[in-house]
Order: sequence, then C-alpha cells, then structure tokens
Amino acid sequence: MGFGWLQWLGHHGYLPEPIANVEKPLCASCRFATAHHNSVGKVIHIQLPKSQGGSGAIKGNDLKPGDRISVDQYESTVLGHLWGSKGRTRDDNMFNGGTIFVNHASRLIHVDHQVSLNASDTICSKILFEHMAKTHGIAISNYHGDNGIFTTASFHEHLVTMDQSICFSGVGAHHQNGVAERNIQTIVYHACTMMLHASLHWPEASDASLWPMALSYAVYLWQFTPSMDTGLAPLELFSGTKFDFPLICNTHIWGCPVYVLDPHLQDGKKLPKWKPRARRGCFVGNSLQHASAIGKILNLTTLTISPQYHIVYDDWFSTIYNEEHEILANWGDLLIHNQVWVLPDDVIGPPLHHEWLDPAELKIFEYEMAQKDLKLVS
Repeated sequence: MGFGWLQWLGHHGYLPEPIANVEKPLCASCRFATAHHNSVGKVIHIQLPKSQGGSGAIKGNDLKPGDRISVDQYESTVLGHLWGSKGRTRDDNMFNGGTIFVNHASRLIHVDHQVSLNASDTICSKILFEHMAKTHGIAISNYHGDNGIFTTASFHEHLVTMDQSICFSGVGAHHQNGVAERNIQTIVYHACTMMLHASLHWPEASDASLWPMALSYAVYLWQFTPSMDTGLAPLELFSGTKFDFPLICNTHIWGCPVYVLDPHLQDGKKLPKWKPRARRGCFVGNSLQHASAIGKILNLTTLTISPQYHIVYDDWFSTIYNEEHEILANWGDLLIHNQVWVLPDDVIGPPLHHEWLDPAELKIFEYEMAQKDLKLVS
C-alpha cells in the first residue's frame, strides 16, 4: 500500500505513531513492481464526489454486502506452489491461476487459486467464497462477470440451484467488469511488490512459485486494513462487525526469515538461556484457520508449509547472512522485541513437528515412535 495510507494508519493508532511524521521514502520494491509507461499527451484527473462514484462510493445501487459480486479469473504462466505440497509436485497439479470475487458494497476481495480454470474448479472456488460469506451471515444473490467460463452450462446450472443470477459484460467490453479487473491489478501489484522486496533482501530464498502465497497474503492485508475513506476494514463492512483488536497489528513482512523455536530438546533437558535451538524458515502468510498470531512458515529444506506459533520474526532481514547453525549475533535482541511466544525454562512445551528436525533428531524421533507402537501392541 502507499506510504500515505501507512501514515494515515499511524495517525489513527493502527501502526507505530512515528511512521506518521517521517518524510515518505522512495521504495525500490514499489518502483520495480508498479512501474508503467507515462501517458502521452495532456491528462486531466478529476476527483468525482462519492455521490457520483468517486473514492469510497458504493458501486451503483448495491447497498448491502452480497447484492452484487464481480467475478473474474486470473492466469499465471509461472506454476504456483500448493499449500499442502511436500517435496516435488507434478506440473499438472500446481496452481496456474484462480478466481477473484469482489463485493461492491464493502470492497471485500476474495481469491481462490486453482489447478485448472475449468468450470468444475471455478464452481468449487465459488462454493468456498459463498461458504466464507455464510460464516459472516451474508447470502450472495447476484454476480457480474465476463463471458467465458461463466457462461458454461454447468456454471449456469449451479447458479439456478443456488437461486442466484448473473449479468455479463458485452463481448470484448472488459471495462464493464472493471471492478474485478481493477482489483486483480491492485492485488497483483501488492503481491509482486512483496515478492520483489523479499527477493532483494534474501535472494537465496526467492522462489517465483510462491506467488499464490503472496497473492493470498496481499488479500489478507486488504481485508483487515482500515480504509482512509471509512475508517473501517473491508471485512468489517462486509460482516457488519467491528473488530475488537486491529488484526493488522499482528502482520509481518512477507518472505522474511522466521525462526521456529524448540523450547526443549527432545530428551527433555533444558537449553542454555541464550543458546538458540531454532530452524530457519520463511514467512509466507497468516493462517485463516487459526488465531491471527499463527503464521504459515515455509520449510526451506522440504518446501513444506505448516502453521507455527512458537516463532521469532526477523522483519528487517537482519539475520540472513548468518550460517544456519551459528549463534545469531542479535539473537538476544530478537527474543526481546520480535518474539511471538517463548516458553519459560520450567515449562515443557510441545516438540517441533518432525519436518523441522535434523537427521540426528529425526532418528531419535523415529525410535521413540517405534517404542510407543511396541507398547501399544503389547
């Protein structure tokens, strides 16, 4: 998002206040991600009032969430990493696009990535979106989309079954579906900026196939960030519920190094207080199935993504030059200022998931599991 929006969030207490009073810096990631050619000739910008469709206005007569949803599809030539993939995934089982849904009244955005853009996968994405809406007490009544997959017989039959209607743009008139088109551009710009930022600071962990995670995190930030027009986040407008706690305060830098903590060794012995026992991973988003403090962490060795809680974030990429098994020079400072949760020495915490264990610890883990199985059998 722009620095003007960030400073507005600082003025209103959503972000640290000093950010509101500094000069706007020039961001290399933003320059790389959002560069475009200048318009030729004289361009006149007119700011329309809200009553005529200006910034913050409700689109048309869609007064309530669910009255109209603009829908469109996006496609990527770079195959995307699956959330649940482990190791090597066949190309035909990787994400190659998806469907975006935009609610007119609240400007809420929802995306679902798809392995294929056929009608059956698109209907599955529609069902997932409507399930999300239903959890907030919203029923979807009308869609607006381009021609194409949305005109197929199977998609139409599903609309009839759900007692819903759809209207289409004219042939070749993509501007008539401008709500969805514009929001695809916005979210892609945000995701591209985050990926380039992480790549500039940590090129060794850069992977273009992680674009689905970046796109989902861009949407996550959009949903929970209060708008300068209304002071409310899109999800607050959509659900009609004000958040007790601004969830944007739990956000972190996409692609930053994360240290997954193991409070105790597998044999139950205590660790020296300042000796780190951690595995370095990469933060790729928040989990919608868990509390907002739960982060989804990419294991750089196995390429598995899993939700983690006992973690330390390095939002400034200050530790990427350390070898994996060396003691970090600024570890003490990270523990004080960047931890999510660290168990005290006298509390036995949950062990790490086995995917984060090194070969020696993995052998111990497998031996203990075998011993438990023998006890159960006996």
